[in-house]
Amino acid sequence: MRTTQVARSADGGQALVVNGAKVSFDDLKVTALAPGGWLRPAGSPLTVFAHRGASSAAPENTLVSDEIARRGGAEWIENDVQPSKDGVPYVLHDDTVDRTTNGKGAIRDLTSTQLDALDAGSWFGPVYAGTRVPTLAAQLEDLRTRGGNLLLEIKGKHSREEVARIVKEVRDHQMTGRVFVQSFEVDALRHTRELAPELPLGLLRGDLDADPVAVAKELGLSAYNPSDGGLAARPNAVKDLHAAGVAVNVWTVDSAARWKALEAAGVDGVITNRPAELAGWNSAWLQGATPAPPAAPTVAITSPAAGAALDRAQRPVAAVRAAGADTVRLTLDGQELAAGTAIDTTALALGRHTLRAEATGPGGRAESTAEFTVAATPTGLASLVLTSGADRNAVATLTVMLGQGQGQYRPLAQWADNQAGRGLQADRARLIAADARALEAAARG
Repeated sequence: MRTTQVARSADGGQALVVNGAKVSFDDLKVTALAPGGWLRPAGSPLTVFAHRGASSAAPENTLVSDEIARRGGAEWIENDVQPSKDGVPYVLHDDTVDRTTNGKGAIRDLTSTQLDALDAGSWFGPVYAGTRVPTLAAQLEDLRTRGGNLLLEIKGKHSREEVARIVKEVRDHQMTGRVFVQSFEVDALRHTRELAPELPLGLLRGDLDADPVAVAKELGLSAYNPSDGGLAARPNAVKDLHAAGVAVNVWTVDSAARWKALEAAGVDGVITNRPAELAGWNSAWLQGATPAPPAAPTVAITSPAAGAALDRAQRPVAAVRAAGADTVRLTLDGQELAAGTAIDTTALALGRHTLRAEATGPGGRAESTAEFTVAATPTGLASLVLTSGADRNAVATLTVMLGQGQGQYRPLAQWADNQAGRGLQADRARLIAADARALEAAARG
């Protein structure tokens, strides 16, 4: 028998059981599990962990987001691993595929064949259509051949057999030296240590344990990975954990102000949705400069113009101009509206309306508003009638009435009142009646 590895026991011991046979050993190499090897050396920058890849720039937990993170300077890719119905480990954060694919259902209820057919990119943007949910094997192979390390989160409860499948994938791809396993689930970490004590372990926590050092020692942790809020409540825990040889990596932090505070607190790494920005911040920090905070985003509504007076025949396109923003949210009178949408003035009441744009980015938040009015005009009233959905004869009659001039506004309003909820949708009937009465009042002077 030839072997390239001998499994360790749960306490780190190594043995080869031969049941009385004669055994010879040749060229045997034993690598010690060095404590404290994950602490950030003095003068070194924060380790960049790309949260689900470059998840602010591409569909999370895909090989595309991994590639963007790698090019942006991330040393580590952070992922989430869960099994399919037939036991294949996949890279997916949620319990279901609903949010990040075009499919429906719990990942544990879907086979690998079903998962392989899903589109995991279109939800983020049309350019990513056809992106697939990667298997752990595919991600490991991509990292092995293209470069990078993996902070592998075992997501949710896993049986020993499910953890064993994950360990097998890591070993089969010769990635044991480039994978760090973390989880919120203590049992998953215990299974990992039993099956592969060569893999470093990190415990994820929202709030800190009463004694993080004791927990770290009991589980054999190389890192204790708390939330930013949890650590902010007890920053002195960093020193205690470091004294025990345990690294501290904080999740999920996207603010330059917090990066600065965490670096000063001595943490070892940061899990972030903005790996390229953190890598850039690190570069400035290494040069002795105070990294400039990201510029505040700007946003302006370009259409319709503030103060515009519109009638029903106009369909202005809602348009904004933004800089330094990752997301722009547009609302009309409090209702969501996609940029580039033509505003349907035939559905708006007469009077003032407010278009509001909110932009968010690394540098904060910006807001812009534009108020416009919808006014009654003969052309606009005609547009209301023509698009009312009333039967053809009624529309023809009303059009003739409009052509006869202002004396027909009152009977037209009365007709709309009578038809509301019958031959005409109630909302449209109210708008026609309101516009007709407004025009009648204007004509009277």
